[in-house]
Amino acid sequence: EYKHTTEILTDGYSEGITSYLSPEEFEDGRSTWQSDMYSVGVLFYKMVTGSPPFTHENPVRIVEMHQEAPTPDLPERVPSTIRPVFYRLLNKDPDRRPTAKNVLSVLDLMGDLMEATT
Repeated sequence: EYKHTTEILTDGYSEGITSYLSPEEFEDGRSTWQSDMYSVGVLFYKMVTGSPPFTHENPVRIVEMHQEAPTPDLPERVPSTIRPVFYRLLNKDPDRRPTAKNVLSVLDLMGDLMEATT
């Protein structure tokens, strides 16, 4: 089912590493800019909540969660303007993920809006 999962897990990758890989990396082992953006989404989630979005003591289960589980909700304290970008970053379909330029544009706009209100 997951062609490269066994290789990834037997090549010394741990539960921690599997928490940051994109769904497609488990299928074909290829890393693209879209998979990097997925990892950015995972890092963002960890920064906000203290843990990656998908955790389990069994690394194979983490792989399955990346492939099939819905993206967990963000805490209420995360501004509503960021939520859509976050959910696109963790989209299972790599073609639906935003580019780094698009993400930075949204963050710049948010920074400008915050400055304007203070």
